[in-house]
Amino acid sequence: MISAQWAKGRGCVYRYYRCSRKTGGCREPYLAEGQVREQVLGLLSPLALTASDATQIFALIDCEADKECEAYNSAFSVLQAKFEPL
Repeated sequence: MISAQWAKGRGCVYRYYRCSRKTGGCREPYLAEGQVREQVLGLLSPLALTASDATQIFALIDCEADKECEAYNSAFSVLQAKFEPL
């Protein structure tokens, strides 16, 4: 688990992250916010989508939504025809 800690120095306020030590001793050093950000971005960058990939995914989602809408409309028409004589 990680905890954030604020520190003041050189006229600024800094945020550092450290192990919370809830599960025992931890020998990892404090990390500045920028270092944590760089590590997280490095881990997530392989997962990033290109604009082209995102466009293709949105097109697939729209297509599936249209199919689902047609299925619901068809089912609604069938039910409406059944209840119309009542």
